[in-house]
Amino acid sequence: MIYQILDDEGAVINTINADEAFVQAHYPDHYRLVPEPPVVVPKRFILTRAEFRGLFTFQELVAIATAAKTDVAVEVFMTSAENPTIDLTYPEVTEGLAYLVSLTLITQQKMDNILEGV
Repeated sequence: MIYQILDDEGAVINTINADEAFVQAHYPDHYRLVPEPPVVVPKRFILTRAEFRGLFTFQELVAIATAAKTDVAVEVFMTSAENPTIDLTYPEVTEGLAYLVSLTLITQQKMDNILEGV
């Protein structure tokens, strides 16, 4: 654990890595625990093809594949989704997802979740 060592006025004079028993023994009433920062899991914006497809339900995939048979824009989106990796920041992906929303093939919430890497 990380502790700040304090002077008599409460100003920090040192920061150490120690256990509580040590700081109690050597700096009684002159220390405070430094809270550990929360663990932040970075968002993933590049997914494998399998990870990307896994974000859709089976019914959504069927509806999208069916639409791709008659709508070139959906076909282009489906083709881009066959790449080994899908970058969720690429306009082809974001605009394609927005187009799927406009066709009600997926919901806006689904699109938002996908773009957040959820």
